[in-house]
Amino acid sequence: MSTKHFTANVISATKIVPNGSFIGSSASGVWTLDEHYDLIKGDNWPRQENGPSPRGFQFGGFDGNNNFDRIDVYDLTTTGNSTDFGNMTESIRFGTVTGSSSRIVRFGGTSSSNANRNNIKYITAATSGDEQNFGDLSAQHEQGGALSNDTRALAGGGNWGGSNNGTIEYVTIASTGNGTDFGNLSANRTSITGCASTTRGIFAGGTNVIDYVTIGSTGDASDFGDLDASKYSLASVASSTRGVFSGGNTDAISIEYITIANTGNTTDFGDLDSARNHPFGSCSKTIGVFSGGLLSGSALSTAQQITIASTGNSTSFGTLTAARYYGDGASNAHGGI
Repeated sequence: MSTKHFTANVISATKIVPNGSFIGSSASGVWTLDEHYDLIKGDNWPRQENGPSPRGFQFGGFDGNNNFDRIDVYDLTTTGNSTDFGNMTESIRFGTVTGSSSRIVRFGGTSSSNANRNNIKYITAATSGDEQNFGDLSAQHEQGGALSNDTRALAGGGNWGGSNNGTIEYVTIASTGNGTDFGNLSANRTSITGCASTTRGIFAGGTNVIDYVTIGSTGDASDFGDLDASKYSLASVASSTRGVFSGGNTDAISIEYITIANTGNTTDFGDLDSARNHPFGSCSKTIGVFSGGLLSGSALSTAQQITIASTGNSTSFGTLTAARYYGDGASNAHGGI
């Protein structure tokens, strides 16, 4: 007797499994509701695994001569080169970027005319396209840090009118509008980075200081611990439990990590392939990618990856569409989501 085995329109005595990977992919065809149910029950229906397919975005940057207005995107489910996503509203370096599962938000930066910006822009992560207007910050956060969970994005620190800035502002990612005061860092500083779990945000660098905030509330940052050295222009990636920092001006080859729910100093993770001053950081909940940066006066295009939950040296991931540094990266599937 023939038996149907959750294979949709295939009647046979033995199970016939469709070819290919169906996690996060698409398949064409026409199915009845009963067949749809059978495919889901047999784990053969395309679906998203723990949210959207993870994508890493790299905004702007500088190659030693010119600012960039390009936005690159990585598929973080596999190694490979970045591709063109769209364009920023202008060529920007020193902007800071973060995002939710649906939107990526950019704060401030420096234009080609060396003017500091206080604007906020956004893109829709699932599609390709150019930046859209979001609102304005009350202060300029050139070389600041940004972090987010799936609801709220925070921008803190940076340079404001030639002086280091200690303010933190936030926006609700799903809406548009101007930044709202959140509190202050433990000290004014610039060239910092940010990462987050779903509840706690981390600002690190500018000195050896690491601060933390509770994203869902407001208030001043508290001391978390210290980096292994005083660093600026570093990048960060994070899972829901661990934050990882790398690059920067001092000992820029090292990778170090913290457990976000705790407090304390960083622990050695491993090393990058080379020193990278001001690289781009983007990640899924499992894989962190450090792209570009500056090495001995030359812009880099290569990208290195790590497995966030483990320790060890980085390995090759791919390349950016162009060599550059002084930009920033974000993703739609980091540890804050």
